[in-house]
Amino acid sequence: MTRCWAAPLADSGAEQVWRALQRAERFYMYSTGADPPGTVLFSLQDREFASPEEFAKFAARVQAVVEQASQQPCAVELAYYPAGSLAPKFQASSSGSKPSPM
Repeated sequence: MTRCWAAPLADSGAEQVWRALQRAERFYMYSTGADPPGTVLFSLQDREFASPEEFAKFAARVQAVVEQASQQPCAVELAYYPAGSLAPKFQASSSGSKPSPM
């Protein structure tokens, strides 16, 4: 499972971003009301990432889709959890950190 947190997004804009992520990368659901306020959680299943580089390319595409759909700069954090794992294998953040293998 891959999870994506994006902020700031108003609840009204979350569906527009989700639809764009659904078309571009097959994200299947979203949840509003995450902490802190204005954060939206998007989820993606059935996608494997073999390397930090592959995940970094994916994270860059997701960042671009979120910002284009929301029409504003957003902080985006992603985490990839392999099947059956509670700990992320790769993480990426738009704050400038590179995807890190866990």
